Amino acid sequence: MNFLEQVKRTIRAHNMLKPGDRVVVAVSGGADSISLLHVLWSLREEMGICLFVCHMHHGMRGDRADEDARFVEMTANSMGLAFYYEFQDVPLFARQHKLGEEEAGRRLRYQFFRRLLEEIPADKVALGHNLDDQAETVLMRIMRGTGLKGLAAIPPKRGAFIRPLINSTRREIELYCLANGLRWITDDTNLDTKYLRNKTRHRIMPVLEQCAPRVSHHLVALGHMARETNDFIEHEIRPLRAACIRTSRGHISLRRRYIDQLEPARARQLLFDAIEEAGLTVDFTSVDAVFKLITEAKPGKFLKLGKGRVYVGYDEIALVPEGPKLDLSRKALNVPGVTRLDAIGLTIRSEIRSVEEIGPETDFSRVASRAYFDYNKVTLPLEVGRMEPGSRIQPFGMRGTKKVSDVLASAKIPYYLRREVPVVYSGNRAIWIPGLVTDETTRVDKDTLNVLVLAAYRNGVVRCNVK
Repeated sequence: MNFLEQVKRTIRAHNMLKPGDRVVVAVSGGADSISLLHVLWSLREEMGICLFVCHMHHGMRGDRADEDARFVEMTANSMGLAFYYEFQDVPLFARQHKLGEEEAGRRLRYQFFRRLLEEIPADKVALGHNLDDQAETVLMRIMRGTGLKGLAAIPPKRGAFIRPLINSTRREIELYCLANGLRWITDDTNLDTKYLRNKTRHRIMPVLEQCAPRVSHHLVALGHMARETNDFIEHEIRPLRAACIRTSRGHISLRRRYIDQLEPARARQLLFDAIEEAGLTVDFTSVDAVFKLITEAKPGKFLKLGKGRVYVGYDEIALVPEGPKLDLSRKALNVPGVTRLDAIGLTIRSEIRSVEEIGPETDFSRVASRAYFDYNKVTLPLEVGRMEPGSRIQPFGMRGTKKVSDVLASAKIPYYLRREVPVVYSGNRAIWIPGLVTDETTRVDKDTLNVLVLAAYRNGVVRCNVK
């Protein structure tokens, strides 16, 4: 089978293209992308597709990268195809987001591709990944530590992204270019073994091929089997995922009682999915660490995982990515008036009313969104802030005081959310935790003349237990 027929078979096998598709071909200028562009250009009339060419300048390699961009543009012009170009400073993006340059470049490329899908508009983006890339990816993920889903490596098709060369080797691609008189350029950074992929390609794979000449094909076969098995498991656990994984309060959570009842294989797959969805580091090691945390740790324990944490609660396991630090220092309440707490999405309204206005039927013990205090017993200014170390409150109807932290723990507020629960202070004493408890020492009684009414409202985002 010749190269062109092999690519056509791959396209048909994975239903990559249909007549009328508008296809953006991502071209770096290397042999892979040049052969991909030439194949699709040769098949454009047979398949009834319309082609566009795109190229992203990574802000690296100086003049040589400029020459690459001009080469791709001239290639597109020679075929009569529209050319789309974008410059991105990948090293700067990598520093700003604390990423490696490989990962930073990948993210920016896919952002570019997705914009083109919208702006052209287009139906597909064709990428030049080949069989050797697939083998290298499987091996790299094994070396880094991965699960079944990670072993599946590079899919032939995912959404709008297609890879028609995924079953073709690098040697076959270069022979096709030579046979058709196609010029390509070699990016010298592809020879720099400080990058793991290059080290795998130029140092590790050649040694493995000396021991097993068909190692690339075996690794790719492993990836295919992993993908089929993973697809089956995904289908099997889909109902469990819907029941078990929830998104709320800006994080992903797992219902603990479901995890505890599952056999390890299903539990680990759900954990893998949840960790990936939360954007945390996901590999076999991290999944195993979270699994052990769930099965062995008591509520309140947590595990650092990449740029986030996993918390064990009473009823849930929360995967919380690292976010901006909230300003939860004490803030004076406007009495009377309105005070916005944007950091936790809450507004507190205060007013002063006579006891006659309130009425004898009012339940002054309410602890939900509204609370009542004897105005003459509070110390102004009132302040609102987070739970502070050692802060105490005397709950309504009780003789003694309790630590605010104990009140939150008794209410089963997850540890990672306690710092976001607002506490209203009168001097150094807590008098109200919205939704949980009001203060006994400032309660309304038979001698009260004026009542301070505090009401808490969400600003559209649930960030505390206010009802």
